Amino acid sequence: MKKLLILASLVLLISGCVSQAQENTDQLRLAPPYLVIDQFFIYDETIQGDKMCAMMLEFIIEQDGVSYGLPCLKSGMISFVRSDTYQSFNIFEIIEQELIPLEVLVENKILIVFDSNE
Repeated sequence: MKKLLILASLVLLISGCVSQAQENTDQLRLAPPYLVIDQFFIYDETIQGDKMCAMMLEFIIEQDGVSYGLPCLKSGMISFVRSDTYQSFNIFEIIEQELIPLEVLVENKILIVFDSNE
């Protein structure tokens, strides 16, 4: 129940951040990406745009008893742009469509492991 309450709170906070992040996405795409993974350019407004994010762990996914997330509430401020088509994805689409493996996102310090039941 506690996790559900936290998740609901996060959804409300993220929805407010997403609209603000979309306004700045076009400007960021003109800048060089801060990171390139395979065929994806990664833009992070907290790194490139000097934006602040609420200092609270943001849960993204649990897989095989391991919880992955972001170090602050910034899922709406990270864009993954495919280099060949310039199609933009958010972190949830990248994970859901298995475009970049979780391990690679952790290795590149995009996601962090914040709860492991192993």
